[in-house]
Amino acid sequence: IELFARDGGLRHGKQVKTRQVEYTWGQSELLGGMRRWADLPDAADASFEFLTDGRLGPTGKSVQDALEEASAGRRKALASLLGVDPDSSTCETLSKARIRVDPTSAGAVLLRARQQVAAMLPDIRTAEDAYDRSEAAVGRLFELLFTRASEAAANARIVSRGEIAKTLGVPEDQPASKRWLGGIRSSYLSGALSSD
Repeated sequence: IELFARDGGLRHGKQVKTRQVEYTWGQSELLGGMRRWADLPDAADASFEFLTDGRLGPTGKSVQDALEEASAGRRKALASLLGVDPDSSTCETLSKARIRVDPTSAGAVLLRARQQVAAMLPDIRTAEDAYDRSEAAVGRLFELLFTRASEAAANARIVSRGEIAKTLGVPEDQPASKRWLGGIRSSYLSGALSSD
């Protein structure tokens, strides 16, 4: 997954992989993916995240720790794992990379997406309306993303901010301060006021 700015520059890359519970991620697999990222022409100016629901083995944990150290300006451990100089372009690029383990289920991710979309929808009348509209919107977005992801040509896999907003039924440039309008905001505030 790549996120581009309006000027077309790559800002963030993400690789998402699952792993069976009996297996772990090790150093060679993780460093292989990290090296491939660092070799991309636009990677130097972007951050990168390897996201998995799997477990890190001891050597995988050492890669995660080395990336965290590098992000704090201490590249020696990462350079040692990669077999390069700490001042190399590879170390510099990967100092903006991280490994995140998140065992959250797909159902939980979709629930969170529905909640976020419900908070952005305009003209919400009731909580039921918000639920129905956000569920339909997230379903449309899920279909759009997976359909595009299956395209062979890289430029055919691009989904713009405008397309996402249109698919969700929300304003393209809605600022965060304008979210939580309508019934969702009222329901939330009522619930908050009535709690102990």
